[in-house]
Amino acid sequence: MTLPSTDDAAVRRSPRSGSAWLITVAIAISMVGAAFLPSWTFTDPAVKSRKTTVSTVTLVCSTAPSAKRSSLTVVAQGAGKEAISITGYPRPSLRKVSGDQRFTIAMPKKVRFVALRVDPSAVDTAQATMTSRDTSRLSRGVASQVCAPASTQWWFAGAAGTLGRDDVLLLSNPESAAAMVNVDFVTDHGVMTPAPAQGINVAPYGQRVIRLNSLIAGRAAAAVHVTTTGGRIHASVFARASSGRFSVGSEWLPATSPDATVIPLPSDVGPAALIVAAPMDAASVKVVALGANGQFSPAGLETFAIPAGHARRVRMPDIASNASALLISSSTPVVAGYVAKVEMDSAQRIGDIVAAGAMKPMRSDQTIAAGGFPRGRTAVIAAGPRQAVSGMMTVSAGGRTDRVAFSVPAGSARRLQLPTTSSDAFIHATPDKGSGPYTLYIATRANDGAQRDAASLTATVRSTSVVLRAVVNVP
Repeated sequence: MTLPSTDDAAVRRSPRSGSAWLITVAIAISMVGAAFLPSWTFTDPAVKSRKTTVSTVTLVCSTAPSAKRSSLTVVAQGAGKEAISITGYPRPSLRKVSGDQRFTIAMPKKVRFVALRVDPSAVDTAQATMTSRDTSRLSRGVASQVCAPASTQWWFAGAAGTLGRDDVLLLSNPESAAAMVNVDFVTDHGVMTPAPAQGINVAPYGQRVIRLNSLIAGRAAAAVHVTTTGGRIHASVFARASSGRFSVGSEWLPATSPDATVIPLPSDVGPAALIVAAPMDAASVKVVALGANGQFSPAGLETFAIPAGHARRVRMPDIASNASALLISSSTPVVAGYVAKVEMDSAQRIGDIVAAGAMKPMRSDQTIAAGGFPRGRTAVIAAGPRQAVSGMMTVSAGGRTDRVAFSVPAGSARRLQLPTTSSDAFIHATPDKGSGPYTLYIATRANDGAQRDAASLTATVRSTSVVLRAVVNVP
């Protein structure tokens, strides 16, 4: 059996038993905070003694498979001379960054992924988003991916191997040493560790592209777990949906983790398939909706059970008009997310798919670089269950800067319509002193000529994908 990949590198098989897999997951969950954080820490304003030195950081993001056009949107503040170096692989250096810069780079067609090498000791803020566009009739959609550091493990919820889905896993290695990778799946039929997905060798500065439908064929609900036995990699899952010969759309599945609890819900997301996986122990899960006036329990999302090592596909009711997020509570750690359809033009049945993963609330500033979308952007802000959040959001686009205040009661979520502009936008949220933890999610939409069928969601900037000296909250 050969690896379903575009590369020809040999694959070492190393299937693992179910018990061994559970032990691996147990260790992974116990270390999830460290695994999703880079190998540096920051000064937490509330804990001055936790200041440590930092070293070079590499932020990575991939272009979508078969994309017609891709562009990288970057925001940098307070960068020393050439403190950020941007390289595309397998192409050479793209740009060096100094000072305060906000710009977009069109990607050469042969670029598979991009690495931003950042010296955090000489940079206040560095963040980037890759936006890929495909305007063909058979594979439409706009997909955005936030650049993030390489890591030893990754979680994604919402993959599927059913008819009408052609999901792809991309493994990108920005380092000079090879990485060995194992990929496991928590599905509605239990844990799957297909032999071709074990011991995958990702060459230095290389990428492996793996189609998932041959690995999890027939599985309607799956969480993807990527781990390394050597080296660190950047992983991403690109979801593609079709109806017969016609595309329904495409989108990146945002990375998530077993300790993430809030799932954003933009206003135009209809009924969706909520995927919840219990990777280690059996879980009793409760989902409540977060609206502007607090939380409520929607019909059809009562408490449900998930056996250990299984995933469950739950039909999510159409509650977007009353709720802006979902809050998941569970007796044991779970991984959750959804893939949903969005109609851009109901008269012509034009649509796309969008995806969201569970997010962990944080107290820090957050910066998002978003590509240009003529129809507009919506911010989804959810407060933690015990403490309200308030602050100011700055939106810079097209030479104009707008300030939008936000205030969200504890256990609530709200949407903010951001200023409409067709140019790239740089969004920075600053919570007030004393505010509680929150999540920030930006939904972007396009409706312009050939791209009228495009829909995209730009995920929150987690502490793994933004460099903010002296303001990042250390867990």
